[in-house]
Amino acid sequence: MTTLTQDHAQTTQDLLAAADCAFASGDNLGGSKKMWDAACHAVKAVALRRGWRCDSREDLLAATRLMDGESDAPLTLRGGFGAAGKFKANSRYDFMESEDDFDLTRQIVRDFISRVLALVDADD
Repeated sequence: MTTLTQDHAQTTQDLLAAADCAFASGDNLGGSKKMWDAACHAVKAVALRRGWRCDSREDLLAATRLMDGESDAPLTLRGGFGAAGKFKANSRYDFMESEDDFDLTRQIVRDFISRVLALVDADD
């Protein structure tokens, strides 16, 4: 694993921990931003490892499509990235109100990140 890939994988874990702290303290906007950033860093870790572009949101979405093509559960990764996008939107527009919505979306994004980071490990 390259140093840059390792950096993105570690940043992903750091952001997840920071998101947990933000949500626990009631900072749902900050937690939402950190969840989005964590998902992006996870995808970047794989994209960089495989030589894919990862400079924009569109590049990251394309990378999740490529990863989905390798998956035994099609649309799972794109769906997870879509859930992360909900956090991105919430960080700007503050529309998520239900704790159940936060909890469910957090679990979907965590599962997504776990699956993506497993691809980094599988490439080694």
